[in-house]
Amino acid sequence: MVLAAGGVFAGSLLLAGLEATRTDNAGPESPVRPDALVPPERAVSGLETPALAARPPPVDEEGTTEDARLASALGEIWEPLASTAFIEQLDTDRPWACAGGAVSVVAKVGGPREPDLVERWVWPTPEGRAGLQPGSGLDWRAPAVPGRYPVRFQLCRDLGGRRVGVVAERTVLLEVRDCEAEAESPLRLGARQDGPATFTFEVQGLEEAGPVRAYTWDLGDGTTEETEGPILEHTYAVEPADGAVPRRFTVRVRAQMESGAPRSITTFVGVRPLALPEAPPRVALKVSRWQPLVETGGWRSEVSVLIPDGAEAVTWAEVERILVGWDDQRRATRMPWERALTVQETLERGGFRAAVVVGPDEATPDIKQVLDVLHGRDARGNDVVVSWASFKQEQP
Repeated sequence: MVLAAGGVFAGSLLLAGLEATRTDNAGPESPVRPDALVPPERAVSGLETPALAARPPPVDEEGTTEDARLASALGEIWEPLASTAFIEQLDTDRPWACAGGAVSVVAKVGGPREPDLVERWVWPTPEGRAGLQPGSGLDWRAPAVPGRYPVRFQLCRDLGGRRVGVVAERTVLLEVRDCEAEAESPLRLGARQDGPATFTFEVQGLEEAGPVRAYTWDLGDGTTEETEGPILEHTYAVEPADGAVPRRFTVRVRAQMESGAPRSITTFVGVRPLALPEAPPRVALKVSRWQPLVETGGWRSEVSVLIPDGAEAVTWAEVERILVGWDDQRRATRMPWERALTVQETLERGGFRAAVVVGPDEATPDIKQVLDVLHGRDARGNDVVVSWASFKQEQP
């Protein structure tokens, strides 16, 4: 998949959705930790490893499963798929957060990875809506109401139209506490990046817990250290063969107190390996600013898609139009690309110049912006995706 400069995202409806809670369907080969089988009401809330919920999807009075509600909200039809990829585990920097605070969650994916798999997080919100974020890491903002909230990680594949193949799913229960009422200060492990692969870690929040005898560190790359103080510097080994994809490391430290139980805390760091030489772009995109259509209403802009010399020819298939509301809810529709765009000039290797129109029924006051995602394939069958904003308005 290719995302052109100035693009928004690739992955069609897979990245335009909302929430979910299902168990990992990766198959018997997938390693499952013992705490993955703990029911939510008995899940351990220790600091080192979050408890995972593995249970049948909840059913409401009308017999509708949560999966069905989420798929409907996403405008998708979910279908289970077999794959060699699986979700090994979900890690949090802490298993709880103060109300209104944040907690970081990272998924570790195992097995050979197919190139068209999409990683995403989905979770319900207290308002009855949902949130979504693509990628293997999530900085989850805790609601203002204390409680326990499910956050789901999915591996998905776009099957075309509204169909989405779900390769694997796993859920972590995150606890939200009223820290002000409990007069509780969260324990933190700060990480300052001092170089491309060098970090300084510092345990924070133990000042009032009493003297610490020693700190035992697990740096996530097979290295362990023990220090007398709460600060440690570490440099990760990064090989050029890793390419330019960031690597994530889970860092855990255990503080052995002079009195009382040990205290543990986790954080995550990302290291970007040495970048390989950049490949020439496969698609160049130019978009003009939208202008109002006085007679008919709506907005019009110009789009140019150029295929550089030496790049594979591209055949375009469809445009996905996404209407993003002020509440960040998204409505997506698909249409043949020649119906969505008025082609004014055909260029070499699949390039073109075209006009894009956003109708007055789409650019309504409740819509923040309109995103267009153009899907196609090159001569070798690889997906090519470019995206742009066809309309955006200031908040009223």
